[in-house]
Amino acid sequence: MVEFSTLYDLEMRSGDPSKLGNGLGLTIVSESKERRSCMRLDRLSIYTEIFPTGRFVESGGFVLNLAEGFNRAGTSVNVEVLASVLSLVRRRVLWFPRNRMVRGVPVHWSYFLSRGVPSLWSRGPRGRSEIFDRFYSAAKRKWSDRRAQYSTCLAYFSSTGIALLAARPASTIYVECGESDLEESRQRIGPTRFDEILPRAAGIVAVSRYNADWIRERYGDRVRVIHLPNPYNEAFFYFRPKSVVREELGMDGTKICVAFAGHFVERKGPLRVDAALQQTSAYGVFMGSGPQVPRSGRVLRASAVPNHDLGRWLSACDMLVLPSLAEGMATVIVEAMACGLPLVVSDRYFNRSFLTEANAVFVDPLSVDDIARGIRYLVDRPDVRAAMSAENIRNSEKFGLSYRIDRMSEFMSVNRL
Repeated sequence: MVEFSTLYDLEMRSGDPSKLGNGLGLTIVSESKERRSCMRLDRLSIYTEIFPTGRFVESGGFVLNLAEGFNRAGTSVNVEVLASVLSLVRRRVLWFPRNRMVRGVPVHWSYFLSRGVPSLWSRGPRGRSEIFDRFYSAAKRKWSDRRAQYSTCLAYFSSTGIALLAARPASTIYVECGESDLEESRQRIGPTRFDEILPRAAGIVAVSRYNADWIRERYGDRVRVIHLPNPYNEAFFYFRPKSVVREELGMDGTKICVAFAGHFVERKGPLRVDAALQQTSAYGVFMGSGPQVPRSGRVLRASAVPNHDLGRWLSACDMLVLPSLAEGMATVIVEAMACGLPLVVSDRYFNRSFLTEANAVFVDPLSVDDIARGIRYLVDRPDVRAAMSAENIRNSEKFGLSYRIDRMSEFMSVNRL
């Protein structure tokens, strides 16, 4: 008997490994307690609305990383993308991808016209639900007609999961829920439809603990759920000597550089970081895109960076500053930890749940003065930066992609009872 409870604190019931499979295509790899991965999925189809494109490289990078991680672990993976034509046009994507291999993973693109044009009317419950209907109908048409997908599926995120569960009722479908508020998603999709369809999932992977608890409280034993924070890809994020990376990137080796990575929106706080830099001797390297673009004289860079190159840019900086107002668990934080960066982050529960003062300087995310204080604290104390760097590299291991693949494989290796 594989002792799941001793391997991990999974919210699942163990079973006889000899009886596992039943359409899942499972291979027993090991039953050793010392080995993280006791089971491996042979085949997996990943369904998503978002995936990196040439002009929008940061969109859906986590999906590609996960697919590549499963592929490296020996699982045969394919990705099915259903994209809105209007959304791609808005992002200035000049060509629409078709079937292709991306980092060794076969990706198939399907398209539908649009979810609809947002309006004042569409912001109401009925309007939001009808806009979702366009994607829901398109998914049922496109995905139910496809014959080549594998019977074990993983959907990103709840809206994709609802549509896929309706389109492929005979498949074994797992749903990953991100950081977005699930009650808000429930209202947008339609409470009746959401409550009827989501519990059909074989299991739910929740990025945020809040969403995992929300699912348990609402659906109880009807749904198997596991909380797994977003991982970082060990192939891209690891310690690199700062002087070497700065030379590669053509950066000034004498400046103290602060990294910010994420969408340029109010919730993430790029403009608050830019304002805080004016009170320090540090300079900013802003990696992302969005409406709030930092433009002060202390900004060295403010543009998107593909996920596979983000590790180099982080490694060229002296610290990561992320004054988010709300997160599940920001992937960029653990990516920066793996690169050995000290942290200046929001003093909020979502950070305190996995970080301590040994990893980060905690600040009020709404106070520019307090963000500046945190930056100056690390600028003035190179010994603290060095100690925090070593601690963050050590602590980042449990958030690696390979660790998450192991846990997901085990979670998905038991049939829904």
